[in-house]
Amino acid sequence: MVKVMEGSGVFWYPHQRAYCSAFKSWPAYINAAIDIFFNKETLAVSNARGNERKTKNGDINKSLTPMIIDALIGKVCSKFAKDSPVPSQIIQKINMKCVEARRPQRIRVPLTTKEKNSSDVPV
Repeated sequence: MVKVMEGSGVFWYPHQRAYCSAFKSWPAYINAAIDIFFNKETLAVSNARGNERKTKNGDINKSLTPMIIDALIGKVCSKFAKDSPVPSQIIQKINMKCVEARRPQRIRVPLTTKEKNSSDVPV
């Protein structure tokens, strides 16, 4: 295992680092890294720093692990220094990932061949 950011105390496997490194933009990189460290259920009840927004029933969202979030922010800022993302942009992207996890999954009903070829469907 290797450290995400030197001195952070957060580790990941070399294949996880390689997977994230394949992304050439910082938003794609942070999305992939968040998927590695947090599952969808954790993201759905959290946000990057916690207590920023209340849920519909009045509960405050939990904070994602601060040590991991800080390591990822540091990694993204150093790796993509040319694009110069600021920490607030990265936090906003992480929060958007949490919002996406709260949305109900779309259920798509496959159309039958008859429905696809029906003349009632607008062209």
